[in-house]
Amino acid sequence: MSKDKILLGELLIEKKLISREDLEKALDLVKKKLITQTELEKALELIKKTGYRLGHSLIQLGLIDDKTLAKILTEQYNQECIVVEDVHVPVDILNKI
Repeated sequence: MSKDKILLGELLIEKKLISREDLEKALDLVKKKLITQTELEKALELIKKTGYRLGHSLIQLGLIDDKTLAKILTEQYNQECIVVEDVHVPVDILNKI
């Protein structure tokens, strides 16, 4: 790569479209083989065009689904993930809402 070429990730950081932390997390997805380097580049291009967040971009491109994003975010923030679809709420409780 020549000296005057700027990496896409660095350009997005410079333009404040993605944080360095988010870019590092995205590269971690590649390391974990959840997405490929090419797919990450497509997501970064979408961020550049739209300003979407990384997770939204990955979903928009069909690279991950919302449950996968939720799992990634819960790991990232060290929180428990509860999938509402998997929780049975009794009808009498729902009627109170």
